[in-house]
Amino acid sequence: MHQAAALHYKALYIFNTKNYHKAITYYNNALSINEVQKNSFGIVLNLQNLGKCFFELSDYLKAKSYFKKSLEISEKYGFQRYQAFNLLYLGYIYRNLTEYNIALEYYQKSLVIYVQLDVKTYIGNILENIGIIYQKINNYQSALEYFNKALSINEQKNNKKGIASNLSNIGNLYIYNLYDRLKGLEFLLKSLTFSEELGDKEFIAATYGNIGNVYIILSNYTMALEYYHKALAINEKLGEKNIYPIP
Repeated sequence: MHQAAALHYKALYIFNTKNYHKAITYYNNALSINEVQKNSFGIVLNLQNLGKCFFELSDYLKAKSYFKKSLEISEKYGFQRYQAFNLLYLGYIYRNLTEYNIALEYYQKSLVIYVQLDVKTYIGNILENIGIIYQKINNYQSALEYFNKALSINEQKNNKKGIASNLSNIGNLYIYNLYDRLKGLEFLLKSLTFSEELGDKEFIAATYGNIGNVYIILSNYTMALEYYHKALAINEKLGEKNIYPIP
């Protein structure tokens, strides 16, 4: 068991360096040991992490297979936290496969468990993702409802990163779907305040770009140019070549 754990932590370290193919090798080695030792908890964890590796590699069919295997075992042994995590990632996978109704089902199943466990970080994350699905299927009022629910949870936890993301999603919903550009701009500017507090350069640049887009829609080209230049300056420092395009 100690050997499997050592392989798992080695794989986790490699995963965090984004060397996913090498991490897969270590996770598979750990899985082989845990299967021989019939360590159900270790098997669930290894399968889950293999799923994450394939997800990062955009191999969603393999990722789905590993998460479903992990889910089956976690349900059998009552590993609720891991059950909820598997359901959440299956939601991500089906979202990326554009099977939005199935994604919604998995998100809602995951949400039920996380609410029972009172894990507010994941609750806020899932509520936001449900909002994104509703936005994609053109149910904008439901999208707004779930973005606001996520915002409320993140405000309770003072999760500034979550708050910035929720405000940004609400802003973009108003701008591109509900066609209230000034209200959308207000939310983007609030989001910017939180991301600047966090020093999240990538998110700040993205928000500058989105604000620039709004000013283009409002025909305020001077302000649009100002925000595009701000986005460009950060992206050049970060080495990003893809500047946020005008929609």
